[in-house]
Amino acid sequence: MIEKSILLFLQFCSWCLQKWHGDKKYLVKSIAWFLHKVLRYRYKTIISNLGKISPKLTSDQVKNITSQYYTNLVRYIIEIIESISLNDSHMMTKIKVNDAHLWQQISEKGTSIIMASHYGNWEISLTTLPLFVPHKVIAFYKPIKNQIVEHLMKKLRSKHGLMLFPIDQTARIMIEYKGEPVWYIFVSDQGPLNMNGVYWNQFLGLDTPWLTGAEKLSKKYKYPIYYLHQIPSQNDHFYNLALSTITTDPNSTKEGQITEKYTALLAQEIEKDPSYWLWSHKRWKRADQKKAPPTN
Repeated sequence: MIEKSILLFLQFCSWCLQKWHGDKKYLVKSIAWFLHKVLRYRYKTIISNLGKISPKLTSDQVKNITSQYYTNLVRYIIEIIESISLNDSHMMTKIKVNDAHLWQQISEKGTSIIMASHYGNWEISLTTLPLFVPHKVIAFYKPIKNQIVEHLMKKLRSKHGLMLFPIDQTARIMIEYKGEPVWYIFVSDQGPLNMNGVYWNQFLGLDTPWLTGAEKLSKKYKYPIYYLHQIPSQNDHFYNLALSTITTDPNSTKEGQITEKYTALLAQEIEKDPSYWLWSHKRWKRADQKKAPPTN
């Protein structure tokens, strides 16, 4: 009953946004100002993250990025709510695929691993991905403890065909679907919870640990691996999606090379416009756990 009530409320909000005749930019900026100046939503985390890379940024740049980040965060929320009551055909007008011929070629080759990030609205981009791919799209996620929220989020995320499985089922699912073409989605820029086997590098000038599951699985199953660009649009649709090849022959790469290329592609996007990345996430929370190399 609670879940149904929440869903009905969200659908009503979605309908209201679709019927909104004014410029949504004013709505977005008003809510963003409230989050930023009144609620101070995760303000300390945002400033702390930006402060860590401050040698690259002036104080004015930090202020501007922070302000624009709140605007983009509200934009993401409104896009998600608006999309709740949109059907497949309508959602396909909201997302544009760059170089559709390349996507078709990649799909025809069979199973691939797609490395995504929290740059742009990952909820919109990843949940609509199956509309543009002629076979299964599977993503792995960490379940939410609240069962009502968990069931509701899974229902909304799978609306357009995305298949979702808890991350601890990754090995079983990849064995189960080994005989058919699948795109496996890994959002790989999250801070690792388990520090065993992480890969370290310099990211935005900071020592940063990375999950290596996508790299290891691509080598184990010999699957090509690609980076998904989620390019925010300023037009009447939400995002342009594009793919960059990380490698089509993972076993020819050295250890960490796939992760290095992934992080380099992500860093390029962040440096181009930092405000679209998820600065309210404690990305460097465990960065101090890096072990110093042994001394002889």
